Amino acid sequence: MTRHIAETSKKVSLPITAEVRGQEWHLYTFDYMTQDGMFSGYLHALDMGHAEQLLSEMCATAVLAGQMIGTEIPN
Repeated sequence: MTRHIAETSKKVSLPITAEVRGQEWHLYTFDYMTQDGMFSGYLHALDMGHAEQLLSEMCATAVLAGQMIGTEIPN
């Protein structure tokens, strides 16, 4: 099996922690498998239990909203 590494030309910076209404939210990662391979995602949560709860809710309710970084359309 050949592994392909995607080349990226754009980057997104994420805060490791974020303060929301006086509470510190931390960055957590999750892995998932598709027919195309293993991928990772991230979410902010208050603690590991909260992250697990949010991930469960995401699995039940997630819908695709669109591309995160738009591409330029050539003229």
